Amino acid sequence: MTTTPEPDSRRVAVVTGGAGAIGSAITDALQGNGHRTVVLDRIGEVVCDLSSEASTRAAGATVLERFGRAIVIISDTFWSPPPVLLPYVASKGALLGIVRSLAVGLGPAGIAVSAVAPGLTDTPAARTVNTDEQFDATVERQALRRRLTPEDTAAAVAFLASDGAAAMTGQVLCADGGLVLR
Repeated sequence: MTTTPEPDSRRVAVVTGGAGAIGSAITDALQGNGHRTVVLDRIGEVVCDLSSEASTRAAGATVLERFGRAIVIISDTFWSPPPVLLPYVASKGALLGIVRSLAVGLGPAGIAVSAVAPGLTDTPAARTVNTDEQFDATVERQALRRRLTPEDTAAAVAFLASDGAAAMTGQVLCADGGLVLR
């Protein structure tokens, strides 16, 4: 007698840009909380060029075909080096507006939309454009005087993807060591 395997009932979390330091930490944290994770990136479970709408749509279709659903979607693709600070700040402001608009629009369907705003995080990518002196200067402006790690951001994302955040939507959690307070 053969039996059909039970479908995977875990929440499916799609992590775009999940091959980098912060994305990998987010993936690990979500897996630790019982999520089935799918990484969309240049390298990952579903290969995707996130700068291409066609590639991103095809990747989304692949996820739905393989898993039938995506309960949590995490994007770790909004990063920009300090030399282009004005466009970076503008993109973050736009992201806040998008989060709030989606939260209001999707809330009646039971869909929560929130975001995490990390501070300067000690990653290989951040080290390519920031000196130790720049990291130290940022730490000095934070309320918590330590370098931020990818796991700091991952913990905030894991919380938002948990049942503990079921009543939260339209929020931005600042995982910035208290820099926003200064």
